[in-house]
Amino acid sequence: MMERTVLMTGASRGIGRAVAEQLLAKGCRLCLGLRNPAGIKGTLLDSERVLPVAYDAGHPEQAVELVDAASRWAGGVDSLIHCAGILHRTPLLFEEGQEGELEELWRINVMGPWWLTRAAWPSLQSSGHGRIQVLVSMSGKRVKGRMAGYPVSKFALMALCQSMRNEGFEHGIRVTAICPSWVNTAMARSVRSVPAESMTQPQDLAGLMASLLELPDTAVPFEIAVNCALETLPATTGSDESSAMCLFAALGLLAPRLILLLMWLFNSSFVLQPFSGMSVPTPVLPVAGLLLLPTTTLSFYWPHPPSVACLPSTAGWWWPSA
Repeated sequence: MMERTVLMTGASRGIGRAVAEQLLAKGCRLCLGLRNPAGIKGTLLDSERVLPVAYDAGHPEQAVELVDAASRWAGGVDSLIHCAGILHRTPLLFEEGQEGELEELWRINVMGPWWLTRAAWPSLQSSGHGRIQVLVSMSGKRVKGRMAGYPVSKFALMALCQSMRNEGFEHGIRVTAICPSWVNTAMARSVRSVPAESMTQPQDLAGLMASLLELPDTAVPFEIAVNCALETLPATTGSDESSAMCLFAALGLLAPRLILLLMWLFNSSFVLQPFSGMSVPTPVLPVAGLLLLPTTTLSFYWPHPPSVACLPSTAGWWWPSA
């Protein structure tokens, strides 16, 4: 049994509903931010350990009201779960009039969790073992197809999760970004490429999220990717530039070695003579130089004697006289 007090959004249906039901079954108290609080009447969430509060993620003032309601009811919260979110298939080349979709995606998917986290932060911090879970998406890790607005909002949400983690770690607040692919919910009903029974089921994902609240501070993962299918991520953007940089780096490593090797092949005495006066056997230092410090070794053969203090001081030892 868990005795956590959880503030949660998006519990009206889908993944959020499944998570709320599992947490309630495990003994948690739940303060649920819902667009329609009356919608849970007569359901498993109709319980004295559940406080439904009217909440719209698009209105920042309601974030403060939701946290205040939870504080009055339970004295504060120690866990925050963000499940509220929307999907618009806005493409990169969106048409006139679709700007509102982009603004709504940003307001609900990014700013909603930001406002609510900010409002709940003092309570999470004072608990000493605060937990934040954010339902992100695999779309926060990669972009597939021509949809742009939704994955952009989810990438931003992943960045927000990292900022939460950085800010709260020393105060015992642990953050986990949950990144599922297709989950068998109403949001995925239009998908034809994956059968519903092959998708991740909301109850299974809910069980995973509920179990995270039982982990100690030292064992909470920051990110969990849950994919119902094998997926190969595409090469990162900028691969041409990366390849060019790798090529230049390889040339930088190989060129001095190649020059030294050619000098050795065409005139071995020229290469070996500078080291002939040393106590180390003659081939050892040139070979070591070829493998480890080719550029430094080449400096021994520069047409003008270098003024290097670390070289032996015997004049004329390193370069044959004309």
